Amino acid sequence: LLCGVCVSSVLTCALPSPLPLGYSYSGSGCGSGYVAAASCGGLSCRSGYDGTPTVRCNTSHGTFALSGCSALGPICGLPSPLPVEYYFSGTGCGGYIPAASCTGLYCNLGYSGTASVSCSTHYGIFALSGCTVRSFRCSLPSTLPSGYSYGGSGCGLGYVSAASCTG
Repeated sequence: LLCGVCVSSVLTCALPSPLPLGYSYSGSGCGSGYVAAASCGGLSCRSGYDGTPTVRCNTSHGTFALSGCSALGPICGLPSPLPVEYYFSGTGCGGYIPAASCTGLYCNLGYSGTASVSCSTHYGIFALSGCTVRSFRCSLPSTLPSGYSYGGSGCGLGYVSAASCTG
């Protein structure tokens, strides 16, 4: 049997861009152009997700359908607006993701600590913690400005925090 026009029965697809939450790609074979599902390697589940990623191509020159990676526990999103103690830099905590996958959250200027998130309700809002107001140490001037007096304790002429100075 001779074939006048031969058509491959293997469908070819490309990875979706961006990848769905829970998936990462660091391989070869399906990073550029249209390829068969059997040639697509290098997919894995991101931190906070578990499973074995699989690809399926339903339409030639379509986009692979990815499946197999499931969130470990509930997924949450950042509050909007963020509390003043925190700032977010990057894209590592965007959308609804597991707490273990959230990166790029820091303590704002004037605050110290290590920002962290927790998530207890599926599709909830992250609870933020870890950033506290920095305590600054200051001293009273040797001569108080006109209109001010000092008769309390805890301030003296040494360096103290504002919270311990009364009077």
